[in-house]
Amino acid sequence: MLSFFPTPYPDELLYSVLARYHVRSGNTSPKMTMAELFGTSSVTAITDMASCIDALVAGLPKEKRINSLDLIMNNTLFPYYTAFLPKQRIKAITAAMRGNKGGTIHTMTGIMASSVSAPEYLRFCPFCVEEDKAKYGEYYWHRFHQLPGVLFCPIHNMIIQDSTIKLGRQNRHEFTAANEQNLIIRPIEVKYTDREGISLTSIDVYWIINNYNCVRKLFIANGDLKDVYLSILKEKGYATATGRVYQDEFVSSFIEFYGQGFLKTFQSEIDYNHEDNWLSSIVRKHRKSFHPLRHLLLMRFLCGSAEEFFRNVNAYVPFGKGPWPCLNPASDHYKKLTVKSVKITHCADTKLPVGTFECACGFIYSRRGPDASEDDLFEIGRIKQFGSVWEEKLRILAEDNRLGLREKARLLKVDPKTIKVYSQKLRLNMNYAKKRNKPDKNASLSTVEENIRLLNFHRSVWLSAVKENPDKSKTELRKLVKAHFIWLYRHDKEWLDANSPKYEKMYKENYRVNWVERDIWVLNKVKNVVEDILALEGKPVRVSLSKIGKMIGLLALLEKHLERLPQTKVYIEAVIETDCDYRKRRIRWAICELSNLGIEPKVWLVMRKASIRPEYKKEVENYILSEFHCIYNKFLALENC
Repeated sequence: MLSFFPTPYPDELLYSVLARYHVRSGNTSPKMTMAELFGTSSVTAITDMASCIDALVAGLPKEKRINSLDLIMNNTLFPYYTAFLPKQRIKAITAAMRGNKGGTIHTMTGIMASSVSAPEYLRFCPFCVEEDKAKYGEYYWHRFHQLPGVLFCPIHNMIIQDSTIKLGRQNRHEFTAANEQNLIIRPIEVKYTDREGISLTSIDVYWIINNYNCVRKLFIANGDLKDVYLSILKEKGYATATGRVYQDEFVSSFIEFYGQGFLKTFQSEIDYNHEDNWLSSIVRKHRKSFHPLRHLLLMRFLCGSAEEFFRNVNAYVPFGKGPWPCLNPASDHYKKLTVKSVKITHCADTKLPVGTFECACGFIYSRRGPDASEDDLFEIGRIKQFGSVWEEKLRILAEDNRLGLREKARLLKVDPKTIKVYSQKLRLNMNYAKKRNKPDKNASLSTVEENIRLLNFHRSVWLSAVKENPDKSKTELRKLVKAHFIWLYRHDKEWLDANSPKYEKMYKENYRVNWVERDIWVLNKVKNVVEDILALEGKPVRVSLSKIGKMIGLLALLEKHLERLPQTKVYIEAVIETDCDYRKRRIRWAICELSNLGIEPKVWLVMRKASIRPEYKKEVENYILSEFHCIYNKFLALENC
């Protein structure tokens, strides 16, 4: 057990604490210090993510005993590198740091594979070290100053400087303490064009380090950071309601927001033409780790800062947070908030979100969003299913002969035609209220006589109108004796139809199409557009009937009347590409593109560039070897030179 151990200062790196122990112990050999601290001299002096911490804590004096997890959280770069990692991997990293599996830590955090490199030297803020000397009587290495992406001290807003201690070059078992010899303060040169933006990035890192628990709560609540990004992208119009990102617009806006020079400062440049750039990948399913700095850059772009991102982040709610009302007029909970979830899709035409709401009563409706006001909550765009409750209400209304068709439709808030359709579907005998002015078997004799008098009167007026206007149609006669027509239409329709002028179908002169001339005209258009398609720059576009039709604006003609255009049909059948033809043209294009860039066209590179699915790998290999062996010979010759 150690006889003494330095108390860690605020934000002190564990490496710095152990370096101060080495100085105070008076040991002449770094390995002696290692043996005292860890019980073995083979431990490596790691600055960022140290291991064997349980062994270190076990040897501390009882009055200095520190919890292993506290050391990991407060004195290493653990909260920075694990802030955006899955829960299970964080557990594995924690176990490796507490144990002796230090060799796996940098791999699990993604540090080894990341293109964002760690600082080359131990770093310091000139103002911080002077304050440390005045307050504690000695210097120490601040944890925050060693974080990738931190170029300004957030406390003093000053550029952080490199010390003379180069990481990876000193004795791998030696802890080097901060002192006047290695903390050489040089004149500060402002070499950054966007000093404010770079300073704000340092503030974001500072907030993440000091609000680690808030960051992790987001993962507990949402499960996947990618889903949170997509929610915000949907709200900002960079993605559809179903989560398909408009990558071109998204990447362009991101680059415009920061500028390539700014991104280069943080080793996060984006190849606009490369489909697998880090920005496009970070909003897809996370199959690999992304450097925390890149998460912070995206958060600032989306919400203005990391703090705002975590404080205001919400799921994509174009229809509100719910619950939502059931709009089934046949239910006892009509317009009450009983719908607990909504399924969001998007309209193929407008790209706007479409919400589908399903109640436990079986009523399913949808509407197009997003909702602009509270009144939209009670709007129905389309009823997808009425459900058992509504159908049972229809059965009850069907037996009620006191109500007419329109009244029943009004009660169920549907069109009368819908009532008729569902009555037939459910095989209901629909009873309606009896019509007025229709003779009743139980009516008195005077009432029957009055009805017969009315019937004869309206018939005679109609027959007189027909006789006096033999050249007029039924519609024209209706305008002359409108009231009589309406009465007969409601009460004696069969007689009215039998005693009205017959409809004569109007025949218009048929201007026949000269299909021979049209065939030649369409053929010329098709030839021109096929040449345009084949001449398009970038990834090849497939030559298909639909593509040709859309580009010449005659898709319906080609789909419905191609048989009448024999010359055009023969040409189109000759030029349209099969799946195999289109794959080969994409392969040829990909090989040419890679060759122009001086990159060897390996099969996997060609398949990725040409977007070829894995099941066609053998076909691609055979085609490349048979048609493009000369290109491989060229690269082999270059390698042998």
